[in-house]
Amino acid sequence: SCFMQDFALNPSMACFLDIETAAAYYDAAMTLWTRSNELLPLNVHVVAYEDLVADPEAALRSVVDFLGLDWSALMLDHRATAKGRSGIATPSYNQVIQPLTRAPIGRWKRYEKQLERVLPVLLPWAEQLGYRG
Repeated sequence: SCFMQDFALNPSMACFLDIETAAAYYDAAMTLWTRSNELLPLNVHVVAYEDLVADPEAALRSVVDFLGLDWSALMLDHRATAKGRSGIATPSYNQVIQPLTRAPIGRWKRYEKQLERVLPVLLPWAEQLGYRG
């Protein structure tokens, strides 16, 4: 999805100029993440986007419980929270106030031809994360 964003060009975003460097960056980031989890005593809680979309309350409650926080039904209204902020300084600022949607799930398949040359790098990560091509 970062490859599809309209980032301002700077040294941090240069890896998204072509699909090969974007895939290499993803591979490096995921390698760092998985090795860190293997080697360090990290206490992490992973929530899949699909689970969040399917049952937002259950997914959010699992995060709240993991963090040891008190539950608030207001947590279910991310749009109101985002609209109440003075500004959102991310490239996806306009998406933050949108409802959760299943539309991104499997979207990559529409670009399979364009991704063909980097699928050998990306598909092993997808499989490791529990996704099937």
